Amino acid sequence: MVKAHADLHSHSKFSDGRLSPRELVELATSIELGGLALTDHDTLEGLDEFRRCDNPNDIFRVSGVEIGTEYEDLEIHIIGYFVHKESGSLQSELERLRKARVIRFPKMVAKLDEMGIHIPNESIEDILQGVESPARPHLARLLVQHGFAKDMTEAFGKYLGKEKPAYVKRERLDAIEAAELIKSSGAVPVMAHPLIINDSRVKPILETLRKHGLEGVETEYDYTHLGLDVKTERIRHYANELNLVCTGGSDFHGDDERIQLGCVTVPIEVINELEMRKNT
Repeated sequence: MVKAHADLHSHSKFSDGRLSPRELVELATSIELGGLALTDHDTLEGLDEFRRCDNPNDIFRVSGVEIGTEYEDLEIHIIGYFVHKESGSLQSELERLRKARVIRFPKMVAKLDEMGIHIPNESIEDILQGVESPARPHLARLLVQHGFAKDMTEAFGKYLGKEKPAYVKRERLDAIEAAELIKSSGAVPVMAHPLIINDSRVKPILETLRKHGLEGVETEYDYTHLGLDVKTERIRHYANELNLVCTGGSDFHGDDERIQLGCVTVPIEVINELEMRKNT
């Protein structure tokens, strides 16, 4: 019998998650998910392990990537589903974005140093040498590990959040270019967690991106770890108006402070709906 639910937003240690792709698949199987998408930030490197690892109770596995983009003055995340590592244009753009992340990371460390917050160099090098896409959650975990913050929420709230003293803006792809790039590579572009941006701007942005290849939007997402109390019904309404697939997931990273894998899901049929959009 096909299991009924899928979690289509998760991250592995190849970006800013805690588990390996194999461990993610094993966890998804243990909680009886029927489908799982790996959507690491700016990298496809975990997808081989994700697709090929053995599992006696196999689940539908969707290869994905999450790209941080900009639209005017807003940060917008776009997920590509059914991505291919063989896509040269997508891979080259992701490589450029990963290099920008590597350049950004020491700049944040330097800002912390200026504040008298000194993280051992070996801990920083472990991240820079061992992670495809170094990001703020890696640095937040180090702040907690070395006693400079009680948890990741405090690390972001005091130091690493936008406009906080150790924040450094990173290079991002234009949202329209990202949607077009994902679409032209044969994958399916979907806007992630739309309600992190100003509500009044969500619909016009969806309308614009729809014209440039967007095929779906996350309507199922838990915003509480961001301190947001929002209602998602209007996003479903916009999706229906614009003929966008309604998708979603937990945005699982493996941290206790975030929602756990499988706590936000969509019907397993959503995977088929997304796959049907690959060639539209």
